[in-house]
Amino acid sequence: MCLSLASSCCTSISCKLCHNVHSNLANITRFYYGMMLMFSTMISTLMLSDWVSHEMKDVLSKYWFHDFINHPTIPKEVIGSLTVFRVMSGVFLFHILFSSILVNVKYTSDKRSIIHNDGMGLKMILYLFMITSMFFLPSNIFIYLSTWPFKVGGSCFILLQNVFMINFVYDLYEYLIDLADKQSNEITDHTKIIWANWISLFLTITGYLVTISSFIILALHEKNCSQMTLFSGLNMIMMFIVSGLSISNFVRDAPNGSGYLNCIFQSSLISGYASYQIISSFMNHPNIDCHLWDENHQMINKSIHLILTFIVIIWSTIRSGSNNFLINNDQLLPLEHEDDDHTLVTYSYSQFHIMFSLASLYIANILTHWGNINMELGEGTENPFQIGIYDSEVSVWIKLCSSLTCYLFYLWVMLAPPLFPSRDFNN
Repeated sequence: MCLSLASSCCTSISCKLCHNVHSNLANITRFYYGMMLMFSTMISTLMLSDWVSHEMKDVLSKYWFHDFINHPTIPKEVIGSLTVFRVMSGVFLFHILFSSILVNVKYTSDKRSIIHNDGMGLKMILYLFMITSMFFLPSNIFIYLSTWPFKVGGSCFILLQNVFMINFVYDLYEYLIDLADKQSNEITDHTKIIWANWISLFLTITGYLVTISSFIILALHEKNCSQMTLFSGLNMIMMFIVSGLSISNFVRDAPNGSGYLNCIFQSSLISGYASYQIISSFMNHPNIDCHLWDENHQMINKSIHLILTFIVIIWSTIRSGSNNFLINNDQLLPLEHEDDDHTLVTYSYSQFHIMFSLASLYIANILTHWGNINMELGEGTENPFQIGIYDSEVSVWIKLCSSLTCYLFYLWVMLAPPLFPSRDFNN
């Protein structure tokens, strides 16, 4: 009996150690892919700098724009933007290739899992090769891709970003609540501050300040723009709606979900995020009456977008161990009940690479201001070419719709449990 108990304990411990090893390897792998994406983003940002764009223009214009070789005024920002699209096209193809290879990988015993987890050096070589190969393709391909293909892919990532952002806000609030409880149990002197509660209060106030500030900025815009008036007012209405619902008994008392977690903390941050999307959309508006701020603000806007993107990517890759969209939830059994040779993967490899492929398209749009590259022949003799990057109204509507979609997703999270009491939304 003792030998049997000892054997069971050893088996349990070995399984837990195996689980920790697999978990650590999975986190290292995801972190490595994240660093690869960050590396390509840094390279793309460098390519947009004036001196790099100028050097590439002198060297590559005759190869990339041989039809316009006699025209000396191809803007350097066109060269830089095309370089961004080339780099991110290589990143996109790399992750799409891996996503297609890794479809339906369920167990670590599947030989294809090695493709995802091992050989990082070889994958970096392939990564660089696919990026470099894009520089030898005609520019017309990337001028076309800069129109709707990249924008559709970027908008798909925005939808994913909205979902992950809402999930992140709930997780953050739950973490702060647990941390505050832990601090209150450890503190014997009641005069000491429970700083987790102050962080929650600070973030809540910040979210509402961003929302109110965006309304004031758009309402006080010196030029008449009906879109600004409409969406600034609609945003404030949505803020009041979600804030009221988040503290209502109808939402909080739902027993089949996380209703008790709903409060103005989530409402403020979701409203602030949606407000930022609205402000960002008017910073790239092609209509001069609706265009907001100058190039200096564009740099700040771009930086904030990139920071938010990598926060979402890093968090979602870590969190994806408990979020499987492509793997059947019935398979998510405790590791101790599985044979070591048939350990379930902790996240969908294919889904992971799809998210990174869409993120690459989104980052390309951010770096190029969601603009369109125009190489059309113009009218007249003084300026026969209309070459440059122009703001796109499509991108404006993508961001405006994404802000409303964020509210709709959040409303669904709050209202689904009380509206469908027979379903369990706890998992």
